[in-house]
Amino acid sequence: MKLIRLFKILHLALFIPLLISISLRLQSLPSLEGRFFIGTDPYRFFRQAQIILQSGKLPKVDDMRWIPPGRDLSKHLNLNSYLIAYLHRLILLFRPSTSLHTTASIYPLICFSIFLILFFLLVEEILGLKSALLSSFLASISPFLLPRSMAGFPDRDSLCLALSTGSLFEIYPLISPQKASLRPRCRALPDGAGDELGGKRHFQLCYHHLHDP
Repeated sequence: MKLIRLFKILHLALFIPLLISISLRLQSLPSLEGRFFIGTDPYRFFRQAQIILQSGKLPKVDDMRWIPPGRDLSKHLNLNSYLIAYLHRLILLFRPSTSLHTTASIYPLICFSIFLILFFLLVEEILGLKSALLSSFLASISPFLLPRSMAGFPDRDSLCLALSTGSLFEIYPLISPQKASLRPRCRALPDGAGDELGGKRHFQLCYHHLHDP
């Protein structure tokens, strides 16, 4: 019983790096004044999310990019914009007064929190619980990760972090068969999430993230 109690306490300790992470990343929110974003690409994702909310989907060609021919949106992934739009629809069910700007601003925090949980579970499986807690805490305050996951930066960086970490749940059991317990955890995700987290879709997303102007 004592071991079970200690195990639960240590897992509850994961909320500490999560709270630290969210607190640090919310510091930029007041300076956005409800209308600004950090960087330039977030405005594009915000505009695309607006189109999705209004029309249900993105057009095949974005006339506001690569003028005059326009950007062919059918040739690259638009997951980030759709996630922002669907997240906004979900939030409106509970807080109808929430603006799309607010949703887009907190979107990177949600993605980074998912990354942190997945990262904790992965390190716990490989190195143990204490190492997972320490690693999660360091990741939450990492100056390398912080600028790309701040509130007001709804780019694909935080999403790629979550997808990259999730993809390791597919790879690790293959190279370490004795750790096959990881696979049921990954399969417990919603239908289709495993496809997004593993293999081809992940690498496609990160490729476009690095090469899409």
